Amino acid sequence: MRQVFSKLNNDVKLIHTCNRILDLNPKNKFAWNSLGTRYRHKKEYNESIQALQRALDIDSKFKEAISNLGYTYLEIKEYLKAEECYNKALEIDPNFVNPLQDLSYLYLETGKYNKAIPFLERLLKLQSENIGAYFSLSIAYYSSNQGEESVKAVDKALELNPDSKDLLNFKKKIVNKFF
Repeated sequence: MRQVFSKLNNDVKLIHTCNRILDLNPKNKFAWNSLGTRYRHKKEYNESIQALQRALDIDSKFKEAISNLGYTYLEIKEYLKAEECYNKALEIDPNFVNPLQDLSYLYLETGKYNKAIPFLERLLKLQSENIGAYFSLSIAYYSSNQGEESVKAVDKALELNPDSKDLLNFKKKIVNKFF
């Protein structure tokens, strides 16, 4: 409970700080982006969207704000808007990790496993030791009935974290279903 209060307290302080910065310079896109992120942490989604839009009014190619706006939409389950934001951020920077990860999560969350796979593969080219991405890739392959690929991905995750009970249990599940 202390961590939750501390986080909330930090968000309140950061919102105050961002507002003070914006009083001095209302065109500070970084302050608007930070403000939008802090509002999202507090689950004040309308305020988050408004602040992130202000950052984008200043710089329409501000990939971090675009990605953060996508994340806000993802949290409120406006999946099409989230997908649009992530794709726009990736047009600006195809190697931007945040939207690659979040877009793959969106596709897994919405049952579009085949769409998640190429984004997870791109993410793993950039972060070859990302255990979560290997696990997600294994889930995507499993859910797409690609048992062999699913085992390869979970084995790679197990190389990085051999003691993970979740990974070991998932591998058993794959083997039971496909082999």
